[in-house]
Amino acid sequence: MIKDVPDVSNEFTPQAYTLHDFFTSEARGFYIPLYQRPYSWNTENVEQLMEDLLKGVESTITNSQSVSFLGTVILCMEKNKQKNIEPVDVRALPGTVFNVIDGQQRISTLALLATRLYRQTYIYINSINKDEIYDEIVDYLEGQLTDLVYFFSLTLKTKSADPKQKPLVIRGSHDEWTLNGQDEKYTSTVSNYIAKFIRNLADGGIKIPDRRTTLGKNLKAMDAYIDLVFSAHKQTETHIYYPDAKTILKEVDQELLWDFDREKYYDLVTTREYSDKECSNVSKAVQLSMLFHYFYERACLSVIYPSSEDWAFDIFQSLNATGTPLTAIETFKPLVVNTVNRYQGTKYKGSRSESHFTSIDKLFETNDTAEKKSKLTKEFLNIFRLVYEGKSLSSHFSQQRKWLNETYSDFNKDSVGQEEFVHRLSNIAKYWDNVKWFDSTSLSSFYGISSLPEQERKLSVLCVRYLDDASHRMADTLLSRFYAMVIRQGENSAQDFVEVSKAIAAFFTIWRSAFSNTGLDDVYRKLFEQQSDATLPNYSWSTGAHDLSVEELKKYFFNILADKGISEKTAWLEKASTNLRYDNAKTVCKFALIVSAHDTIPDDTNIGLMKEGASGVNDYINIDSWKSSDLKTVEHIAPQNRDSGWNEKIYTDQIEHSVGNLTLLPTEINSSLSDNSWQIKSLYYKHLALKDPDQITTLKEQAVHQGIELSDETINLLTGARFASHVEPIVNMFDQNIEWDDNFIKHRASRICDILWDRVMPWLK
Repeated sequence: MIKDVPDVSNEFTPQAYTLHDFFTSEARGFYIPLYQRPYSWNTENVEQLMEDLLKGVESTITNSQSVSFLGTVILCMEKNKQKNIEPVDVRALPGTVFNVIDGQQRISTLALLATRLYRQTYIYINSINKDEIYDEIVDYLEGQLTDLVYFFSLTLKTKSADPKQKPLVIRGSHDEWTLNGQDEKYTSTVSNYIAKFIRNLADGGIKIPDRRTTLGKNLKAMDAYIDLVFSAHKQTETHIYYPDAKTILKEVDQELLWDFDREKYYDLVTTREYSDKECSNVSKAVQLSMLFHYFYERACLSVIYPSSEDWAFDIFQSLNATGTPLTAIETFKPLVVNTVNRYQGTKYKGSRSESHFTSIDKLFETNDTAEKKSKLTKEFLNIFRLVYEGKSLSSHFSQQRKWLNETYSDFNKDSVGQEEFVHRLSNIAKYWDNVKWFDSTSLSSFYGISSLPEQERKLSVLCVRYLDDASHRMADTLLSRFYAMVIRQGENSAQDFVEVSKAIAAFFTIWRSAFSNTGLDDVYRKLFEQQSDATLPNYSWSTGAHDLSVEELKKYFFNILADKGISEKTAWLEKASTNLRYDNAKTVCKFALIVSAHDTIPDDTNIGLMKEGASGVNDYINIDSWKSSDLKTVEHIAPQNRDSGWNEKIYTDQIEHSVGNLTLLPTEINSSLSDNSWQIKSLYYKHLALKDPDQITTLKEQAVHQGIELSDETINLLTGARFASHVEPIVNMFDQNIEWDDNFIKHRASRICDILWDRVMPWLK
């Protein structure tokens, strides 16, 4: 029977500390539990911290109340140090140990920054301490160093301790506070560096270790910002302003900086030029002292001290909803682990849920920054929820976490339903890993469809890559749903996945050739919504749909096109011939050009156009052509920029972006052609189309005769192209002295669209 209410009055209340108070208030050590991630702040994070501090100093000049809040940390006091600190030398345990539940990156980075401030100040002191004029400055700064030691070390009172200072922060299973600790007892990146720094305190600590490492780069960045403080009086141009000594002495109460009579230093700085050696040295001290003042007294942390780790983790989850790097999936996993262990009559380790989560973890392990992981989480969970119930999911951590946790918990101890929910998540993860991130340079087909004919496999890869390159994200809903069937049912569902990828590519191409994106997403969303219209197919996981019909999907797509008035070729051609443009749908144009080049030959009765050829004459519809460097860029034949050498009506009719004015070329050639004339461009196209060495030599001589000289490198690039037959109709047009004008562009656009329809509509109908 519950008899009382827990006292939470202080559990969730942050306490604000200046950095000086936080690090020097008591003898304590910070222990990072094993489950925490390694130190991972990169140079960008460090630079942001340093800029916050330096800009804070700047703001203090005009605002005496200026402070910087550097974030929140959650610390839970360890109540059984000898048992829970591992490994442990009980003789060297600090009086108080706090488990760092959240904030280890901040605490570790501030400790590292303190070491660099220590070393730079130490070097400065040694550069001036032989001159009596600086005695008060030296005494003051040496006092700052004494305090600074507490920012990165703790002091053992035991006489036999060697050294007496130990790293302030250690990582579970990697480091060990030892009485007579050798540096090798500290193996984590941060603690090892600090241990070595402490060992060399008498010489100002160690220099930056390997600068190629993340740690080395971070320390180097810190040094660069500290150097900026020292050199502020020289007024060198930098990306961030720091006040010089004259400004500081004019605007800041001197008692805030030094606790001794500074009149002589004030006069020295304000009456001399910075080029004077003594003025420069004192200016450095003033600028450094201002940084110490801000770092110690105005930079703050918000600290929460929960009384138990259970409460600490709850607070940790809650606070991470405000934007710290934790992802919704990472906070969802503990719920799954606890649920399996407590309610499913088994252990998470070795369970099916663990197996499913392995696929999810594998997907996210490839992201090395919080930004990448956050972006992937947003896209991944949004597609999952769309497939699950036809609704988009917010990008905010709190909403993502809430939906995952509540949807999973709604199964109310239904272990089958809960395990299936995680299974579905893993299906999306495998789709991402095997399909969206498919590497066509090393693999020939998606996992699970290898038993199909090669042509079908490559076509499927082409369709998926095309849709992805076109940023048609809603395609992922159906593709992932059908790919889940491949994962679950094996090769029996492979052909369905291929047919669906072709159907989506056809539907998307026909729609986007005629219209904008408006309304397109709703076409997919309706397939997953919990709607009452029984005439519509429903593929959502929340409704338990398992039997997915490819024919039903094709019929649905066709009916959508009919509703738009473009399900018949003539009506569609009228719109597509005009609307399929580079500036409206660049990637769709590339797809149309590749499809219209497949198994086509020059049309002798309509010079400049292509027509159907024998099967296999020119194989373009496959992933190899889509990724080929030969077809890398879309080239405007008549340049995008209006040029007097080209037909004026092309530009007055605004058809320079029409698909009829486009072709595909290697990137290097496209950039070379640029805004050149029809005559020059045709020479490039001719070289691209030729393979006979004798004809190539003759063509080169003709080009030289016309004042055009192509380098051997360019000629080799053109003649070595694997995909080149698509330019043959264009070459024939030039040879017949036919003008590239507005009428021809319109005819060519119509022909390309005509072939496009004939090729892709069978994938759908």
